[in-house]
Amino acid sequence: MNINLIENGVSKQLAYSIGDSVKSLLEKNKINSETCIVSVNGNLVHPTYTINENDKVEVIKIIYGG
Repeated sequence: MNINLIENGVSKQLAYSIGDSVKSLLEKNKINSETCIVSVNGNLVHPTYTINENDKVEVIKIIYGG
């Protein structure tokens, strides 16, 4: 199955397995889950959220520093 992932404004189609969580999707794509928040279909979700087919997943990087 495929989902639409948007990272840094760039959209790409990714294959995923049934039952994958947001956190596992981030790990598979080497995205640090501690430095971003995730929106699915326009709603902020917890890393344990289970992704469904055709979900639009957007990774929003958090900028921090001093």
